[in-house]
Amino acid sequence: MIDRTALTRAQNDVAFGDDGWLTFYLTGALEQHVSMKDALIELRTVNLEGAEYGFVYAKVPVSMNVVDIEKRIAQVRELAAKAEVEIDVIDLDASPDVERSKFYTLWQATSS
Repeated sequence: MIDRTALTRAQNDVAFGDDGWLTFYLTGALEQHVSMKDALIELRTVNLEGAEYGFVYAKVPVSMNVVDIEKRIAQVRELAAKAEVEIDVIDLDASPDVERSKFYTLWQATSS
């Protein structure tokens, strides 16, 4: 499901602490994004802008352990499936900063 090598690299990277941010590259129509927004907010997700253009790069806080990461990914995948929103990429970021955060790609749609 996720690239364990990338996860291990992130866990050993000094840019990361005990916590990270899963970034989900979400694509879909505005209505689809809106239908999952409240549930994403409940997960303390940030960076929910862009739905009107069809792309949201939602960042979900996560502990840097495989159990929590897989749990959060499963939760967002379920929300996306119900909303008929596609997930193109899942990155693990060191911070919520969209432009400067160090990241590792855990999953890509083309690799599943």
